Amino acid sequence: MRLATFLSGTIAVALFGGLVLVLQAGPTHAAVNVDALVTYAVTKYTDFQAVAPAPGRFISTGVPTSTRWADTDIGAWTCGFYAGTLWMLHKLTGEQRWRTLAEENQRGLFLAQFDRETHDTGFIIMSSYGHGLELTGNRDFETPIIQAAISLCARYFCKFIFILHSCMLSSEYQES
Repeated sequence: MRLATFLSGTIAVALFGGLVLVLQAGPTHAAVNVDALVTYAVTKYTDFQAVAPAPGRFISTGVPTSTRWADTDIGAWTCGFYAGTLWMLHKLTGEQRWRTLAEENQRGLFLAQFDRETHDTGFIIMSSYGHGLELTGNRDFETPIIQAAISLCARYFCKFIFILHSCMLSSEYQES
């Protein structure tokens, strides 16, 4: 990968992430052209829809000079970020299409709520269902959030006072 392409991708991710932070911080960051950043994000994610991954696959990284995006399966800690980004685009633009796409994408994450093999369940579920609940008030989104919390609680071992990390699945860490 060329350095310029890598840096361009990194800058786009940083800009969109920065946009979310600026919007949350309020008007004290007036020097940032928020409208331009939102327009750029809308353009890139609109282009992406033509090459979206197959069902059961989720985008993980992209390069702003391309419409190609790397994808991953439901086991990756970043698999909920795309749905979360779609929810943020819905919030920033008010456009129904982003909500529809977010809901479609997050349906593919449904089984993640039951995953007790990773401590990343919160990233996955809160990035998708959590944003959906916050933005829509749809109480149906609470069930996966609660189940994800239950699944994460199963990883807590009071004997050792820690959350089980996926590399600690050997029997020596199991409670008796």
